[in-house]
Amino acid sequence: HVSYVSMIISILTFCIFLIGILCTKSECPNACSFHGRCGLYDVCHCYRNYMGNDCSQRVCPYGTAFTDTPKGDLNLDGTISGPNNNVVVNNEVYPFGTTEQYPQMIDSMGTVLANSAHEYRECSNKGICDRQLGVCSCFEGYSGSACMKMSCPAINGIECNGKGTCESAKNIATLDSSNVYSLWDKDSSMGCVCDPGYYGVSCENKRCKAYYDPIYFDFESSVRYSNWSYVIFTKSPVAVIEGNYSIIFSDYNNQHWRTAPIDAGARCGAIVSALESLPDGVIRPGTVRCVQWRDYHSITAQDEPILRSPNPFYGIKTTLTFPENPGALKPLQIDRFLDGRRPTLYATNTSSSAAASVGVFVYADGFSGEAVEYFTDKCIDVAVTLAEAASYHFLTGLTPIESRLLARCLGDADGSWDSFSAADRVLGANYSWDFGDAVNPHVVRLVDLTAQPLTDLCNGSANSVRDEGNSSTCRYGDGLASSRQRPPGFLAPLFFDPADGQFKLLTRPALDYGPTTQFAVFATSATAQLVSGHARVLTESQPYSDTVLTTNSSSAYSDFLGNVDCETSAANEQGALSGCVEKADLVFFVDPSLSAAAFRSNPKYLNLYRVQRTYVARPSQSDISAGVYLPHHNLNKIQLDKAITSEWTASDSARVYLFITRDLAAGSSSQLGFQYVSECSNRGNCIAEEGRCDCFTGFTAAACSFLHSVVT
Repeated sequence: HVSYVSMIISILTFCIFLIGILCTKSECPNACSFHGRCGLYDVCHCYRNYMGNDCSQRVCPYGTAFTDTPKGDLNLDGTISGPNNNVVVNNEVYPFGTTEQYPQMIDSMGTVLANSAHEYRECSNKGICDRQLGVCSCFEGYSGSACMKMSCPAINGIECNGKGTCESAKNIATLDSSNVYSLWDKDSSMGCVCDPGYYGVSCENKRCKAYYDPIYFDFESSVRYSNWSYVIFTKSPVAVIEGNYSIIFSDYNNQHWRTAPIDAGARCGAIVSALESLPDGVIRPGTVRCVQWRDYHSITAQDEPILRSPNPFYGIKTTLTFPENPGALKPLQIDRFLDGRRPTLYATNTSSSAAASVGVFVYADGFSGEAVEYFTDKCIDVAVTLAEAASYHFLTGLTPIESRLLARCLGDADGSWDSFSAADRVLGANYSWDFGDAVNPHVVRLVDLTAQPLTDLCNGSANSVRDEGNSSTCRYGDGLASSRQRPPGFLAPLFFDPADGQFKLLTRPALDYGPTTQFAVFATSATAQLVSGHARVLTESQPYSDTVLTTNSSSAYSDFLGNVDCETSAANEQGALSGCVEKADLVFFVDPSLSAAAFRSNPKYLNLYRVQRTYVARPSQSDISAGVYLPHHNLNKIQLDKAITSEWTASDSARVYLFITRDLAAGSSSQLGFQYVSECSNRGNCIAEEGRCDCFTGFTAAACSFLHSVVT
């Protein structure tokens, strides 16, 4: 019996031993740290975001690499495979595989780029991965979970010095007239957007006060300052505009100042008072000039740049000038939503909801503010008058000697000093000059030589009303500095026609002046250049828009879309001449044909516009419904810094002209002109840490704008 029991125990022991042998399984390192599963050959297969032979290490977040690092032969096959060959699939770092060469990239034109970069990398290659925590420790100057953003510069630990906001490159572009930046670092590259009056990479500098250079002027010169007209209108003849609005005024540093509410029917006195009551001495009392038209529907063509017949608009027009606020200031803004989304300007006594809506136009006519004078070449001993022909205006009142002095003063027109239209001699000296033409017209500034002429642009106390038989006139610049006692002058493009010996204008300024009014002439070394003879300029359906369209105007280039921007239209291609349009360019628009239609549509006074952006957009639903464009049309648009004061349709031949302010003759990028509005008025040094002017000897005031003695 005992022997039988012993035998049974021995058999069971053997079975247990055998089962143990048969059931023994391989053991992975550290049981894969409970972050993976153990597979064949004792190899751990890690869960997502874990790595290492025992899955004990963490994978850090990935971002677009600022700087790439080479990967090499990842699969150890002895070759570096191409950018489309995926290798090392199911790798912990590359679970879906990766390429040994960087991914193939193409540009916006479909061209394959041989060198491409900015692949996804742990910590964006700008930090060290903490494998225990799976957290990136970013290098100095970078931040974010994957170190995927550049940090904005800080002073004493305060980002942007507390005088600005930290924004991405994409947002910075959007804030700048809704421009688009969509390169690889659009959300990664960061920079400070400084508050008005501050500048520098970390907004560490404060701007000093700016004013006119006090010794820039002579008797026949003048300055160009901000001149804005705004119209509050409705399209109903029986509607009454009621409520109130505010004017938003932008100063030299682009800081916005909002007036107290102004009644819808306010006259000049109340409007000027609201502006001159802004805090911090933004607008000095007694300096704003104003005139009004109380019946905008009956305004005449002499007083309105764009006047449709019949005029569909009813309301009040107000023109304001700011002689003591120098520089290229942004247009006034009319805020008619003082209660949030509810309009505080509204129309009553009308049965039509469409006509009850209230609209606003804001535009400059004849001149606007500037900081740089490009028309520095005074034509000595030349005085001209204006005359009208059937389809153009021209300069007259010139003696034979004055004509030659003017020709010598005009000089080059196309930026090429090795070829000219003619050569002559005056006052014992030889000279060469270009006549100018539709491709390269001359541009001049004409200044009224009448000493302090009468004007109805008076200060607020006069309450000037042009269409009510106004008799409240004043002397131009009464109460202002001598440099502001002359009219600002206006710009005019012109060319000389040797067939009849006339200097012909492409604008219509003679409509406002008598035949005996004399003008001083100021020429420029800048060049006016037609961009393309095949790109027609069109204005939008609503007048006084800040955007124009360009379309193909000929059959010479059937695939040309009328685009003149530098991104998609290179110079000397598709009929384009030596230029193209891009942001920050100075441009103007005229129809150079001298036809009767061109005479009617060209502006009375030439405005120079600063390009804010060029872009392509789809047509509006209203234009599609009206059959103006098809839904699939792409419209080439140029957005400007202020409203266009002309209307051009497909029947016109308006063109885009560049006003090139770099020195073409020198073959360099040096800029022409003289900056007569600047910090410390050019007569002191700005202490940027304090925003204070250190004036030169003989000059005083906060902006060094006062010459208090003559120093020899």
